[in-house]
Amino acid sequence: MVPTLAGYTNLQILKIEGFLEQQSVIILIYAGNTHNFISNKVATHLMLQKEDYNGFEVKVANDQILKCNQKCPRVKLILQEQGVVADLFLLPLDGFDIVLDIDWLTTIGNVF
Repeated sequence: MVPTLAGYTNLQILKIEGFLEQQSVIILIYAGNTHNFISNKVATHLMLQKEDYNGFEVKVANDQILKCNQKCPRVKLILQEQGVVADLFLLPLDGFDIVLDIDWLTTIGNVF
């Protein structure tokens, strides 16, 4: 089971606006995540490519355990004018559109 969004009120979370397919999206960057997630609704609305995935369980902030068995591969996001490419696993998210771990920071090079 993958823990995600546990301790949502802690200081390891950053909420920002980003862009996906030229649409504004609300993104949470959470240092405790081991995977990146996208709302099922957003992925469907933007008609993103979906792939079946072997699957894993995710424990969310309300202690509910969700099964994650699809992903959107190599999704191109714009965060703070930086292009980021990430695989996003589908979950029924509420209140935000995408949740990222911090590994994507290594893809943008030096930040000053």
